[in-house]
Amino acid sequence: MLRKAVPSDLLALKAVRSSVVENILSDPTKVTDDDYDLYVANPGVAVWEENGEVVGFSAADPRNGNI
Repeated sequence: MLRKAVPSDLLALKAVRSSVVENILSDPTKVTDDDYDLYVANPGVAVWEENGEVVGFSAADPRNGNI
C-alpha cells in the first residue's frame, strides 16, 4: 500500500535507507534526524507498506524538487 509518511515512520525510513545496495550513503551521518523530519513534515515522502511494515519509500526535496 502506498501512503504518505508520518512522523512515526522515521525509524522505518532510516532502516530502509541504510539497507539499500544501490545509492549507498558514503557518510550516513550527513542525513540527520532534522532532514528526515523536514521531508516528512512537507508533502515529499511516500512510503510503500506491506503487511504493516514500511519496505520502501520515495522522497522529494520541497526546496528544489530533487528526488
